[in-house]
Amino acid sequence: TGEPPADLTAGSEQELLEYATRGTHVLLSATIEAGVARVVYGSTLAVFTAYPDDVYISECWQPQPRADMLPLSRYLGELTCREMTREYHIGITALRLGEMVVEEEMQDVEPNLLWLDIRDAA
Repeated sequence: TGEPPADLTAGSEQELLEYATRGTHVLLSATIEAGVARVVYGSTLAVFTAYPDDVYISECWQPQPRADMLPLSRYLGELTCREMTREYHIGITALRLGEMVVEEEMQDVEPNLLWLDIRDAA
């Protein structure tokens, strides 16, 4: 389905929302038609930024995305996956990743709890 819009101008917010919802639905529909049994959906830990930093977040916590389009669109994509799972009984895992960085490039920057070295993600 291509890449989502890189910038979040007013016009691209609609594109990002469509990419995350309709685009995910179209992709999953094609996946189901092809007979794929398992899908991994790339999401973001930013859906938890409303929680305080000192709260331990596990997979049991309910996301509370803010009204920022990027994490909100990823969460709506997760909900699209959930509905497709219920309807078509396909296995879908939402992999919530942090902010991708290269550790060596972050040595002189204030640490961020969302950082994830891209090599660890791979």
